[in-house]
Amino acid sequence: MREELDTTAVSPRVGAPNLIALGRRFDRLGLNVESGAMPDASDVRGVQLVHGDEPLVPGAIVLAAGGADQPWSLIPRAGAAGAAALVIGRTWPGERSPLLMALAQRHRVNLLTCDPMIDRDELRSSISRACAEATSGARNLSQPMWGPSTVLSLLLGEPLDVPAEELAEPGSAVLAFTPLQPTVAGPAEEALDRAIWLVMLDPDVPTDAEGVRHHGVAFVLLRRRRTEQELRAIAEHIRQLLALALDRSVLASIGAPADDPARICDSREEAERVLSLARRRTSPGTTTLNDVRHLALLDEAAAVLSAQPHLLSEKLAALRRSDSARNTSYVAVLRAFLDNFGDVNTSAERLGMHHNTFRYRLKRAVEVSGIVLEDPAERLALQVELAIGD
Repeated sequence: MREELDTTAVSPRVGAPNLIALGRRFDRLGLNVESGAMPDASDVRGVQLVHGDEPLVPGAIVLAAGGADQPWSLIPRAGAAGAAALVIGRTWPGERSPLLMALAQRHRVNLLTCDPMIDRDELRSSISRACAEATSGARNLSQPMWGPSTVLSLLLGEPLDVPAEELAEPGSAVLAFTPLQPTVAGPAEEALDRAIWLVMLDPDVPTDAEGVRHHGVAFVLLRRRRTEQELRAIAEHIRQLLALALDRSVLASIGAPADDPARICDSREEAERVLSLARRRTSPGTTTLNDVRHLALLDEAAAVLSAQPHLLSEKLAALRRSDSARNTSYVAVLRAFLDNFGDVNTSAERLGMHHNTFRYRLKRAVEVSGIVLEDPAERLALQVELAIGD
């Protein structure tokens, strides 16, 4: 006989808060209650990984190692032994689920299900740690149980069943993450869901972090106030974990902390916008609005010019018409001149031209358009228009 019992979850503390805290942690582990109820962490005597017909430990959370027929034999044994709960993989055919639920109810077994692909040794350690944390007071155990749907409603600014102040503190912030390339190991959304789930198990991810997916983006809500340096360190750690889980480069962004928990959606919107701007960068990393504020400014300028096209430069339009009709390169010459602060030699080198050829074409561009290169305001306006036209 082989007995594998992890007893690190044993704790003398008793009370409903333990049950609530354990429910929240089990939700993060991807465990669902299929029959019965959530066990109280204070009643759990350990976590037992079962491979065969070894005796079950009373008060233990029994974790089935696998096997298609194992749930049918384990449920009666778990009931007879007085196990705190039985955890099985979601592998049985759908039409057998009602029978399995009925069997669990008959034997008064709290039946939970888990991702069938998760490593059972890893899950056993995670369940044990969750039980220990639930009775340690590491979190505010007076908070109600809430899951991914509540987190997402909070991030989207949707109506909640409880006040936002009970779910997050003032100064909470939202982090956003997205892979640079699409995932190939299964559907992208499923791969991202699994990656988020794995990241939330990491012991170095703060216990107040809550992760969800929305429209292909992973969002992590940090429910406590932190400094900018702390936020960046946490975001970078999660970004690296997601990159490992997805086997892809990942971009990360940080939304501004929300002083009002009811406005956490503002932090999410900023994180999402910063993430969109960060996609223009050529390398992965963690980005804040300060890092891409210049790109945000150009986006705003582009929106204004799109709404008010009469503000666009007719002089620049004349150069574009000439390039199109006569196959000239006036716009490229002007852009190089402005981008290189008027340095003719550097500009000519960037375009692969002789410096005298560049000077001649720049002179012709000025003659064709009427641009006044000596006017700093006109140079700035032209450079902005050229930048947002890319």
